[in-house]
Amino acid sequence: QIALLLQWFAFILPGGGLIVDTLNAYHAKGLVRERRTLRSVIDTIPHFIFVRDEDGNFTLVNRAVADFYGKKVHQIEGRHLNEIHPDQVQCREWLEEDRQTFRVQQEWVVPQTQTQAADGRTIWIRALKKLLPVDEGQPRQVLGVSIDNTDEKEAQLALAERMKMEKAASEIHEAFALCTPENFAHNMNSILCVLAKFLQSERAFVYRFDDDGSAAHLL
Repeated sequence: QIALLLQWFAFILPGGGLIVDTLNAYHAKGLVRERRTLRSVIDTIPHFIFVRDEDGNFTLVNRAVADFYGKKVHQIEGRHLNEIHPDQVQCREWLEEDRQTFRVQQEWVVPQTQTQAADGRTIWIRALKKLLPVDEGQPRQVLGVSIDNTDEKEAQLALAERMKMEKAASEIHEAFALCTPENFAHNMNSILCVLAKFLQSERAFVYRFDDDGSAAHLL
């Protein structure tokens, strides 16, 4: 089972193949115990690695998971997800994902989701889940690897915000270009509507400033 875990890490993680090749060489010489080897490998991986049984209990986590929850590894292993993760709604969602993994019995990618670490940081994660092969008669378990892609998500949100700004600027420019004395009020109302949506405000005002510094409230 541990050997299969290591092979799976080699498949999904960059550089994992080199790690497993090295470990296999040690195994061939009989110098490393499997459990200790697995621990040393998963604790060097920055992604969140965990194994849960059908009841929702953690049977294995790496240091990244423990750090995320502000705990030690031994404080998480053997405990139920509900005891560790404070967001109970998200707990139910994650446990349902586990159950789906047991049902489909194949590797799948969980949709991107937002969660909060023990230190208050909000992060975006995308998870891979896979049914872990076990010996006959042994309880089934789900192996999960969650990757923190917060930087990618924030870049996407920043790009979307920039596109929103550019669209608003284009609409305002077009409305100004079409202004005439006859349709001034109508077009300015259109501009204010665009600004209100962009600024997420219910009210907006337009003033005209004359050469003498006096201001006139137009709309």
